[in-house]
Amino acid sequence: MKTIATLIVLVVCFATPVFAFDFTNPTEGDKKLLTLVSLAMIDYQQSLEMFYEMDGYEELNPLLGEKPGREDLMMFGLASLTIAYGINELMPEGKFKDFLFDSLLATEKLNIEENAQDMDTGKRTFDGLMLVLSFDL
Repeated sequence: MKTIATLIVLVVCFATPVFAFDFTNPTEGDKKLLTLVSLAMIDYQQSLEMFYEMDGYEELNPLLGEKPGREDLMMFGLASLTIAYGINELMPEGKFKDFLFDSLLATEKLNIEENAQDMDTGKRTFDGLMLVLSFDL
């Protein structure tokens, strides 16, 4: 039953941003969403490699716990993307809307770099959750 519930949640979470995306005439927000989804998939794959192929790795995100399962990672990622998309769509056009999405993109990129460094050297630069704020002045 847990697997069926998980699949339903994943389909609902994934369908929201995908069906809202305009593939024929993408806006700047659509392009940023696609970039964020791509970066999130890279992060997910890195996390799987670290959890299941490297010894002793622990998740730093307290929402996921020290040893999250594949389903936990997928649900958290899809829920995060859906929430980010929803918040972004509700915000009025302007610098603050760009601030939110640009900050998410920069944070995800830094997270991927940190994962790669950890996979190569076994050490991270940061020992906690990272958040990059991106201002357009």
